[in-house]
Amino acid sequence: MIQLVELVTVDNEDLAYHYASDNVDEVFNQEKEFNELTKNISLSFSSHIIATKEASFDSLCKKDPYFKQFTSYQNLESFMEKVKEKSLLTDEEVAGYLRTQFNLHAFPLQKVLYYSYSDYLEKNVNRLFWCIK
Repeated sequence: MIQLVELVTVDNEDLAYHYASDNVDEVFNQEKEFNELTKNISLSFSSHIIATKEASFDSLCKKDPYFKQFTSYQNLESFMEKVKEKSLLTDEEVAGYLRTQFNLHAFPLQKVLYYSYSDYLEKNVNRLFWCIK
């Protein structure tokens, strides 16, 4: 069995995308698909192709205990959603940056955040950052 494992640490969480097949070409095609999906994500992914007797992530962890620290995803779509969610900034991180870089106080800071968020949301249809409640 040939296993593809793509590793990333984002927001202090170790994540792994896991794919296994007997067919080498399928594994390499899956790696190409993964690389295409992640080419515009500014994170460092670590790619590993390893041969094991079984197709499970547990068999991979038995072969190399290093992988035990990672949360494994077999579904590429679920993995990508988690990576994107974890890599977004929070409203507090953005506000902290603006406060320190531009010496903004409460009211001007709120206005900058509000207008930046609304402009970005209107143009991109996705969030600029996550709001913490």
